[in-house]
Amino acid sequence: MADIKQYIFQEAGIWLWQELDDGTYAPQVILAPDLAGRGAVTAITTDVHSPAANTIAIVTYAAVADRRNVISGVMWGYDADPTGGILSVTIAASVVRKVYITKGGPGFLHFDPPIASGINEIMEIVLTAGGAAATGVVQAEGHWLAE
Repeated sequence: MADIKQYIFQEAGIWLWQELDDGTYAPQVILAPDLAGRGAVTAITTDVHSPAANTIAIVTYAAVADRRNVISGVMWGYDADPTGGILSVTIAASVVRKVYITKGGPGFLHFDPPIASGINEIMEIVLTAGGAAATGVVQAEGHWLAE
């Protein structure tokens, strides 16, 4: 049994979340697998953004010299039905994926193959403000830097 638990930890990592004073959640402790040699980076708190109600949620990956930003998926959620909800992924200010969201609750997009920026290009994941009654959260899944 210990081997199975160790394998799950090594392959998936473990996230522990804490509720903040404003009612949003943020990762506080990230027990990440050893991804050395796989070209991946450890998940960090900047992989998720959970702002106040009626505020744009955005995850930004800066341009890195000689590297591409890569993501394998995006998770999002609104705590109520949004007004004009849109999720978009942009690379160097060009929209490469766009989804309209009309209902509250969680959602997920898996990219197979993953989405990659060009060398030294910024990547952003944007969830529009959901309206006065809706709070949104967006999170990148499987972000890493590639040559």
